[in-house]
Amino acid sequence: LNYNLYLSIVVQKPDLSFYLKEKRLLIHGNFNVNRLTACINNTGDGWWTWVNGYSSNQFYLFKIGDQDTVAGPFIQEIGNVLTVENLGIGHAAFSPDAKLMGINTNNHDLLLYDFDNATGEFSNFRSIHYPDTTTSSAEGMVFSMDSKLAYVTAGRDLYQIDIQNETAMHIAHHTSADEEGWPVGMGFMYP
Repeated sequence: LNYNLYLSIVVQKPDLSFYLKEKRLLIHGNFNVNRLTACINNTGDGWWTWVNGYSSNQFYLFKIGDQDTVAGPFIQEIGNVLTVENLGIGHAAFSPDAKLMGINTNNHDLLLYDFDNATGEFSNFRSIHYPDTTTSSAEGMVFSMDSKLAYVTAGRDLYQIDIQNETAMHIAHHTSADEEGWPVGMGFMYP
């Protein structure tokens, strides 16, 4: 739960150090913002990013260009109501082709939305369940480079999801501990 979404403008100085030039409020309210992600827009001159309203199916999209260009929020209701309990720490990602957005949830579902990279609209919501036999929390989520498969993690397990056929299979289990004896799970994933 968070109350604000900001756009921070960080500038590099001639000595190669950085400073925060501006912190601009984009929207104030109650949001599930911990799965913040972005993708480049269809013309390559900006980025789409979004937040989800707290315990709702409302998405607030922003198109961010250079430091002086922010369009939005464009508000859309689609799919299931997303609660903090359902989302947990589950990760979200846009596909490499920018045609899909996915969210890994504690219900062991991958929530998929088609994404229009020109307008910023979501459509064709669907949920693909993966067969986790534990009560592990959802964590990582990433798409294959060809955007045909998704990979999700829950605790110590990794699953592959065929997006076209909407089927899921378990592909790996990892059990180990760190040097202090704490369990090591699969965690978040990035391309």
